[in-house]
Amino acid sequence: MERRLTAIPLGPLQSNMYLITGNSGMFVVDPSVSPEDAEKFCDLTGLSTGELPVKAILITHGHHDHIKYVDEWLDAYPYASVFFSSNDKALLTNGFMNCSYMEGAETTYDFDFVDLAGRYGQTVFREDDVEIKVYETPGHTMGSVCFL
Repeated sequence: MERRLTAIPLGPLQSNMYLITGNSGMFVVDPSVSPEDAEKFCDLTGLSTGELPVKAILITHGHHDHIKYVDEWLDAYPYASVFFSSNDKALLTNGFMNCSYMEGAETTYDFDFVDLAGRYGQTVFREDDVEIKVYETPGHTMGSVCFL
């Protein structure tokens, strides 16, 4: 299977969620769309994810519109690792700081994650033909990161 990056533009506040698919499995970037809605979108656009296992959930920062469905993805794929910077940990427990209040709720989050803080340029995931490196890019939030 050819590696493919798919943007799913259904997240709150017009955020995108991304799926990276390939021989190694599937990677979810910024789980702002439920697994069910992501599957429907993929069906409509002709992307066949089949029975691809979710290997990792990669979170670029702790705003609500980028993490809204992390718990649902973990319920569906309990063996997936979550990658997130502890520099944004305060956002997880504060609905004002994570901006969930903009949707009329003050949502808090509590999930285990592989800490990306202080790992600039390091490989954080490697399996088969996939290598993911992280780059800290504070500014939007203190824990903002980019993945390569």
